[in-house]
Amino acid sequence: MAAHDTTAENAPAESKSASPEIDGWKLVLVMLTFGILASGTLWGYWYYHTAPFIPLQVAIADEFPGSAPRVDGGKRKIHKGTPSHLWIIMRVDFKPQDDEAKSNATVERVRELADEHLDLSEYEQLTVRLFFGEMEKEIHKRDFELLYSKPD
Repeated sequence: MAAHDTTAENAPAESKSASPEIDGWKLVLVMLTFGILASGTLWGYWYYHTAPFIPLQVAIADEFPGSAPRVDGGKRKIHKGTPSHLWIIMRVDFKPQDDEAKSNATVERVRELADEHLDLSEYEQLTVRLFFGEMEKEIHKRDFELLYSKPD
């Protein structure tokens, strides 16, 4: 009886992948390009969204050093007809709940600066948030809401 060669019979069949193979460096290049495009798009959106408020932010920062102001505006849900809103958030060097006179004076000055740098008739509501953070303790904050009515 002749010896039978079983090595060819027991070898696994070569599988052909239905999907094409992509070199690793090409995949990394595509991922890197996507990341750069996504980051650039987000940066551009945020820059142009906040650009109208930059002069007001600078004015508040100049008037109140160390306040790190953030100004944002618009509508929360455009499709729901919500009011147009201007938000101003800033750090203060006192507890806003404890010093009523200083809080009110700060909010009034911020409102004056907003009126100088923006057309407040575009907004139905202005909210100024003052916050004071105690080192390694809590953050004290207080919101002041000023309502406006758009001229007809």
